[in-house]
Amino acid sequence: MQSYRRALSIKQKVFGGAHPETAATMNNMGLLLKAQGRLDAAATVFQRTLEIQRKVFGQRHPDVATTENNLAAILSQQEGQKFAAKELLKASLITRMEIYGAEHAVVASTMNNLAVLLFTLGEIGQAKEYFEEALKTRRKLLGEDHPAVGEVQHNLGYWYYAQGYLVEAKRCYEDAIRIRRKTFTGPVGEGAAAAAAAAATTAVDGAADAAGAGAAGATGPVAVEEHRFRKTLIGADAKARCRSRSGKK
Repeated sequence: MQSYRRALSIKQKVFGGAHPETAATMNNMGLLLKAQGRLDAAATVFQRTLEIQRKVFGQRHPDVATTENNLAAILSQQEGQKFAAKELLKASLITRMEIYGAEHAVVASTMNNLAVLLFTLGEIGQAKEYFEEALKTRRKLLGEDHPAVGEVQHNLGYWYYAQGYLVEAKRCYEDAIRIRRKTFTGPVGEGAAAAAAAAATTAVDGAADAAGAGAAGATGPVAVEEHRFRKTLIGADAKARCRSRSGKK
């Protein structure tokens, strides 16, 4: 962390506070703080990073969308911040759809993350729509047997389970099991498959105990971690690159 603080101090002196290179180092600091479990500090850094990026790049920029997603991941874990997280994810999704189009891997990941958050907020219908759209996109881009497809199948399975659609839940969980066993070999694959199998069994056989022990077998929906460390240089090359980004000569 001390290295990042020194780097940030240097960049602020060289480039100023509102500059892409400064924001890049702040982004990396935020990711490190998050990894250390210092979520309040990470949120503060990401918020400042976002302010700089919006000022420099405008709202519709890939870096802005990534920081919005990373900040939302933290706020969604904090009491009273889930609605703020939802607005950030919606903004990130709009930007990414404008830049990449609807059928893109990063758009599908954002949809999955938004669906997970909407589910926790009780916006069940819209959550299902985003899960289904993310699944459709990932299948088209990655094929039926990709781990990312299994991830959304797991999430959709839990959606069905929570709503009492047990047969549909079991179908989704069993597909997740198939993907995990095919993708991962050895103890890792068997462990992942066993967890999904327990959830699938619970989804059908544990209905009577759904309010008690049976519910423990089904694990909740999973959001996607998004990091993207920025590699930056101090010196003439970095300055030239930044002038190019901002359109300055």
